[in-house]
Amino acid sequence: MSTGIFLLQKDKSLIEMNQEEYVTEEVFQDLLEKYPNLLAGVKL
Repeated sequence: MSTGIFLLQKDKSLIEMNQEEYVTEEVFQDLLEKYPNLLAGVKL
């Protein structure tokens, strides 16, 4: 049994999400600015 995270598509198929490193720190910081809920424990 897999313990991965999957994304359910509109056609009901699943895509397994794979962990990858960010290309640059700037890309990572931009994502956090746009989506602060990515950080565990953040309450807005």
